[in-house]
Formats: sequence, structure tokens, C-alpha cells
Amino acid sequence: MNLAMQGCGTGAVLEQHVVKKLPPIRNRLEVVVIGEPGQAPLERRQEGTISLPLDSDRFLIVVGDSRQGWVDAYSELIRYSMAGEEGRQLEINVDVRGVRPAGERLKGFGGVANPVKLPGLFLRVASILNEAQGRKLTPLECCLLIDEAALVVVAGNVRRSAGMRQFSADDEEAAIAKANLWRQDENGDWHIDAERDALRMANHTRVFHRRPSYEEVLEAVTKQYHSGEGAIQFAPEAIARGNADVLLHFSKRYFIDQYCKSVEQGRRFLAEALISKDRIFDEKELDHRMGRYGLNPCLTGETLVWVKFKENGEQFEGFYTAKGLAEDSGSLQELTVMDAKGDWVPTRFECTDPAAEVWEITGENVSVVRGEKHRQSFSVRTTGNHAFFLDESLTPIAVEDLKVGDRLMAARHHFFDPTCESSYCEVTSVQKTDKIEPVYCCQVPTTHSFDLMHLHSHNCGEIGMKDNLCNLAEVHLNLIDPNDTEEQIKAFQAAALAVAALLNHEFTIDRYQYSREIDPIVGVSFTGLFDFFVKAFGVEWLQWWEAGRPEGWGLETLVLTSPLTRNGRMRQTHFADSAEYFRLYEEAYLRWWKEIVERAIAEYCQQHEIRRPNRCTTVQPAGSKSLLTNASPGWHPPKAQRFIRRMTFGKNDPIALACLDYGYTVVPSQSDKDENGRLLDDPFDPRCTEWLVEIPTEVSWANLPGADRIDISKFSAIAQFDFYMQVQRYYTTHNTSATIEYRENEIEALADCIYDAIRSDKGYVSAALLARFDASETFPRLPFEPITRAKYQELSEAVNNRRCRSFQSALQLHSTGVTEDASNQGPAQCDSDRCLIG
Repeated sequence: MNLAMQGCGTGAVLEQHVVKKLPPIRNRLEVVVIGEPGQAPLERRQEGTISLPLDSDRFLIVVGDSRQGWVDAYSELIRYSMAGEEGRQLEINVDVRGVRPAGERLKGFGGVANPVKLPGLFLRVASILNEAQGRKLTPLECCLLIDEAALVVVAGNVRRSAGMRQFSADDEEAAIAKANLWRQDENGDWHIDAERDALRMANHTRVFHRRPSYEEVLEAVTKQYHSGEGAIQFAPEAIARGNADVLLHFSKRYFIDQYCKSVEQGRRFLAEALISKDRIFDEKELDHRMGRYGLNPCLTGETLVWVKFKENGEQFEGFYTAKGLAEDSGSLQELTVMDAKGDWVPTRFECTDPAAEVWEITGENVSVVRGEKHRQSFSVRTTGNHAFFLDESLTPIAVEDLKVGDRLMAARHHFFDPTCESSYCEVTSVQKTDKIEPVYCCQVPTTHSFDLMHLHSHNCGEIGMKDNLCNLAEVHLNLIDPNDTEEQIKAFQAAALAVAALLNHEFTIDRYQYSREIDPIVGVSFTGLFDFFVKAFGVEWLQWWEAGRPEGWGLETLVLTSPLTRNGRMRQTHFADSAEYFRLYEEAYLRWWKEIVERAIAEYCQQHEIRRPNRCTTVQPAGSKSLLTNASPGWHPPKAQRFIRRMTFGKNDPIALACLDYGYTVVPSQSDKDENGRLLDDPFDPRCTEWLVEIPTEVSWANLPGADRIDISKFSAIAQFDFYMQVQRYYTTHNTSATIEYRENEIEALADCIYDAIRSDKGYVSAALLARFDASETFPRLPFEPITRAKYQELSEAVNNRRCRSFQSALQLHSTGVTEDASNQGPAQCDSDRCLIG
């Protein structure tokens, strides 16, 4: 509740094994609310909440006039329900008269007070607690307790609830909690189930600690179509990402396999991984690591790799640098490496960490030819947790665990010489250097290994909190020219530094401080990705989306200039078709931005001698902040080229009143109903507490020639999922906030995609699924309502006709009650054509 009142998004793990740890509800509460907010004179207000006994069964809570005061009063009520040994009937008198009234300005935090739902909070919470007297709370009851507090926060004019609630996969009560939450009567009026109203405050997720069956995935996707809730979260992937500092790619996959067999097996495996790294840890840290629901090491750029590929129709076999293989991936066809079996296996190289701490191994490659030993010196620079193999045993060992004298498996291509009887590599030194630089690797199925010049190397690969807070920053890509590489570098570096600086913050709450110390995390996000790619690739990219983003689509044998630069030079590259071009350069942009972020954060942490995060990139929902620059939210496509956007405010909020003066319309929000649960229609009805401001919106590229011929509402769920997974795999190291919109005939196809992504360990953690707004009428007063070009022009003209003052002037009037000096004759401050500074 405290975090939500400060504007943070919050999450709660409400799985059955967690909820069972709570004490039972012992007492029945009779709550008596005394007075109304604002009734006490100003001099009698106090910041802190007071709780004291009146007699053995009667208690008084005087609610403090502060954020902490509200939180403490809420907490005290729950504490009274659990206190003591015997069940009692307690009378709790809650005095709210010292809370400031609705409409009073919040001087430090901004906005105005709106405690309209605070008195009812105590009655609703007591009702939930009383239902559980004599037993422990259920997960759904815990959810309701949290969401009732969220209702007060939203009405308090801080923000939307921004909540996530994670339930056990087999919790049937939670799975159907929101079923038929809203219903429409014969007159078309909307009603909500009053007992479950608070459930609107958060999204519900089902946590799977094993790989779900296809039938379970299909059932979940079907339920989400009808209720918008019950997304599948694959916990093992989230936990593996949260332990990226100890799990190499091969052990990450083994960890997920072990975890799916049983959580305890996963725990043992993680403990062994920590021990193998000589990490000093205790059960507390292990608990923390296993609770992170929510790195790629490798080789430096000059490392020579034994490869085969075709380029411009010509076959190449020989040594190629790891950096070159990553940077030239667009032009190298049929790239293969030699695995431990001596087979040529397809792969792709990538920069797996743009700023890694580098170790160096030196030694001798010993080959026995006709009974004589031939020695050749070698040196390999790599990361400390990159693995090689002990001699011929195929037992992986990390570089930081090597010792002088260890014998490592030699490259397989040495055995092509029929005179070579045996070969191995003997380590003569291994040490950590003071260098930080980019490192590279690839993924090889089955054997997870490939040949270097002298050594046979293990391959690495993929990359996600518990009791923690994540510092977030967001780049608005819609404002950046896709061809302006310098601007992109600056934007992502600035975002990275903004979040990295906050790693110096020390929390007053012990569990948050502990999490920060052992698991520092940051999250650099972006919004407007879809707009950025429209500008980068044009209308043809939209047409590819309309076709479902299939492989083998568009013009063939393209020779196109890359929208990215390499060393200041534009590159021309051959592509089989448009789809290959789009997909590869989407990936290139995403990888590049991640590299910029991770390098900037690594350099900052090294400079300031603080622990470096192992997860730095994420994508937020970005629904509200995207409105500031007219960006399509996060990675998502917009709802349409033109739509009505509805935003929630407290009734008579200065910003909402300024919107009215500026010409926008307002309607009551979903939370405002009459005594029968019917939504109100009049925003000035005394029963109305919240407003929705309706803003006609047009995306920045709506008038691009040919764009109007693309129907965004027809973009398939499969195309959305494909694009989401591009972001999840190539940019995000935490999780990508995603809402996939779909129609009933897409349920099975979407279930197939999710099932395959989990089964094949493609990096899926979770995604919300929502029925298309035009395919379902289960949600009234939608945040987005698509409109035609003609309707947009009509609504925009009406806004202009209603406009009575500039937005700046209106906001100043409603915030301070003071208008600009009449002699200025125009809008306020910098909105004016007369600069008040000059």
C-alpha cells in the first residue's frame, strides 16, 4: 500500500504455499467509522496514526494525515484480527476526522487529496477478515485485501493500481476470480459484482513451477479470452534469469529441467552451481535466489573460431574472429561450427556482453604425432564463467575454476590429420585481467560446444525479483530518427546512467536493502518501438505485419543499405527477401541498444566500485507515459491509426479540469456506480468520484502514404507474439511487459506458440492475453477506442470549438486559482508567443 501510494507498480506472490505461512484470523471485528475526512480543525491534525485500547474488547484507531498514517491504520486493523489466542468480538473505532478533506492540495507530492474511499476501506477490510475467522486467509482473500487498499490509492489521485497478483497454477478459485465480473443488462447498461469490484485493481497470473501441458495452456488461453485474466507465468525461466550470474547457458537449461521435476531439485542444483563458483552463500541467499520470479559470458572479439559458411555464393572453411562472425551475421549464409562429435552444426554468433570482465588462459597445445610430442603455445581471452572441457571427458569447467596443469579438450579439427594420435591443451596460467570489453558466443544444440583454433569450447547462451525495487528509465524511440545512431547511443546511455546512479540508494527497510546488496537490478526500457520501426522500414513493414510476419515474404534477393552503421560506414547486404531483412534488422537494433545499456552500466559500476547488476533491460507497459510523446506503448502496435484515449483522474482534479477547459470531454470512470451497480453517465453526479478524460489521438505516422490502407486491428495474435519474442530474446534480460490481443479463432494458434516457447526454452516468462476490443463486449469504457479518420477529424474539431483557454493557462488556474496577468494577453508562461523570460 505504501509503495502504491508513491506511484510504484507493485506485485504480490499469493501462491498457496506462501499464504499458508500467515497466522489465522482469530477475532471478529466490528468497525465503527467516526466522522468524515476534514472535520477536525487544521491544528488538530497529526501525521502519525494512533492506536490504543479503550477497554479489553474496544480499541481506537485515529488515522494520521499522511501516507504513512493511512498505511499504519490499514495495518493495525489487520493486526487486530490476528491478535491473541482466543477468538473474540472486537469493536474497532476508526477516527478519520483528522485526515485532510478532498480537494486540498498535496504540497510535497503534487495533486490534491481525495480520501473519499478511505472510510469505506476499513469496513470492507473488516468484512473480508470476518469471513475468514477461525481459519487462515485464502489466496483470493489476500488478493482482495491488497486490492481494497489499491482502490483507495487510485481514488487518492496518485495513479492507477499497476498491480500484479501471482497465484498457484492449480488454484481454481483464483483462476475464475474475475469471471463475469462485468455484465450488461437488457438495456445495455453495465453492472459490476460489488463484492469483487476491487479485483479490477490488478492483473492475475497463474505461476507454473513446471512445464504446463498443452491442454493447460489451451485452457488458460481460452479463459483469458473470456475474462482477460489468468496468464501463464513460467517461473523456472524467471528464476534462471534472476540467477544469470551463476548459471551458464548449459546449466541454465539443466537448472530449468531439474526445477521442473521438483522445486527442491532445482534448489539443490542452484546450490551446487554456487559452490562450483566458490561463492560464499547461506540459506537466506539461496531462498532469495529461488524467489526471483520475475550474461551471457563468452569470448573476446579476436578469438579465432573454426567455421564453414557461404558468402556471395562462395564456400569458406577456416578461422574467423568471433567479433566478425557476430557483426557479419547478415551476410554469412549457412554458418556452421564443428561440435564435439566432429559434426558441422548450424549456429549464429552474437555479442553476449558488451562490457565483460576478461580472464586470460595461456598454455600449450600438445599433439602426439608418430610417438613424438609437438607443442604449440596458445592464449585465449574470455570471461571467468565461460566453460571449456576437461580433456576428453566432456566435463565442463569454468575458466575461473581452472588450475595450472589442467588438461583441456583440444579442438576437433586437429584429428583431421591422420598422423595425429592424440591431442590436448595443458594450462600454464590462468588469471583475471583488468580489462572490460565486449565478448561473443553462439548456441550449439545437443553437445553445446564448438571448435576454436586450439581448444574445444563450451557454448553459452541465454539470459529476469524478490523483496526488491527496480530503478526504471524509458527511452521514447518515437522521437528518434532511426538513421541517427549518435542520438540513439546518447539516449540509451542517458537512461542507463539515470538508473545506475540510483544503485547508490540505501533503503531503510532491511529486506529491500538486503536484496539491493546481493541482487542489484536496474531496468532500461523503451516505448514507441513500433513507431520507430515504421519510420525505419516504411509501409512495407506494416504490410508484412498485416500478412502475419511470415518467413519468405516480400521482394526476393534484396540488396539493401543497412539502417545501422558499422564504424561510420553504411553497409549493403544481400537478403533472400523482405522478411529476412526486417527480422534481422529488428534484431540488430535490439541487440545494439542492449549493448549500449549494459556497457554504460558496467562502466559506471566499475568506476564507482559497486556490484554490477546481472539484469539491466526490460520493457514496461508504458501506457500513461507514452501519451506524453504520442508513442505507441512499449513494444506494442497502437490500437489503431486513430483512437479515443481515456485516462483516469480524481473528480475535479486540476489536470482533468484543465482538460475540460482545453476542450476535451469527461465521463465517469468504471469505479462509479449507482446502488444497483449500474455505471453512472453524468460526471457531475454527486456519487461520481473519478473521471475519464477522453482524448482523440492520431499516431505520428497515421498520414504516411499507404498507412491508412493497413488495418491494425487485423494484426494477428501470432504476429504480435512473434514481435514480442523478438524483444524478449534480443533486448530484455528481465521480462517484457506484453499484452497479446486476439480473437476467438486464434485461441489454438496462440496456445501453440506459448506451449512451444516454454517447451523449447525460448525465453518466455509471461504475457497477458486480452480479447480484441472489437471481438468482445465484456469491458465498458475502454482505455482505447478505435475511430475512423473522419471521426477523428470530427472530434478534434469539436475539441477546438470547446477550447476556452490554453492548457497551461487552464492548469495554472485550477492548480493555484490564479490566472495570468490580463496584460499578457495570451497563454501562460512558455506556452505564450511572448517569452516571459526574454
